Amino acid sequence: MTNKRTQKLGQHMLVDTEVIDYEIAMARLEDKAVLEIGGGTGNLTEALEKNAKKVTVIEKDQMMIDELKDKFKGKRKIKIIRGDFLEISPGKYEVEIIIGNIPYSVSSQIIFKLREWKFEHALLCVQKEFAERMIAKPGDRNYSRLSIMSQIYFKTTCLRDVPKTCFDPVPEVDSAIVLLFPKDEKINEKRDELITKLFVHRKKTLAAAIKSREFTEDERKNILSRAEKERISNKRVFHLTTEEIFLLTGS
Repeated sequence: MTNKRTQKLGQHMLVDTEVIDYEIAMARLEDKAVLEIGGGTGNLTEALEKNAKKVTVIEKDQMMIDELKDKFKGKRKIKIIRGDFLEISPGKYEVEIIIGNIPYSVSSQIIFKLREWKFEHALLCVQKEFAERMIAKPGDRNYSRLSIMSQIYFKTTCLRDVPKTCFDPVPEVDSAIVLLFPKDEKINEKRDELITKLFVHRKKTLAAAIKSREFTEDERKNILSRAEKERISNKRVFHLTTEEIFLLTGS
């Protein structure tokens, strides 16, 4: 697999064996069924095969699939699937642990998709700034829709930074490894939609944000009524806690 090929796909392959070994150690995947998001050139897959009970690799690029199948021919632990993780129905494969060095361009979509999956924990390598947003607290500069959604559905820990020189081709930014444990929180589309609408206006007060065209008149009335009751109508959106978001939606 050439640098030009991976660059064209917007992918950066983790090649540092020390970091890969760290991922394996922190994923705690002995005797577990593992799903890898994006097999790429198989660097992580090779380490997974030595440690996991079985490995299901989801890869969307046919040329990479061909190379993976050739590389792991005869390895009975490994099942290589052509597909897009974002389009796969949860429950289709046995999964206890999810792992992946995921593309920067679809990181948010992957995190939100993980809400639908049942798993023990997930270990992901993401852009460093993305990881910082995931764990940001109310009022922080990086506190965003991603922050509050991540914290509603997962207990997230940022384990370590990964320098950009650990990848080939070398990206413009550093990465970080995060560990996610699902919370016992059912998907609430009404609440999640409210979060999306509010964080378009993250620096406005709650009272000002709900005057925007994204909100219906009924939504404005209901939200304002709850906000005034809790005395948070003049609080800026990026200062709202997860508990306050719950109060605003009655969830």
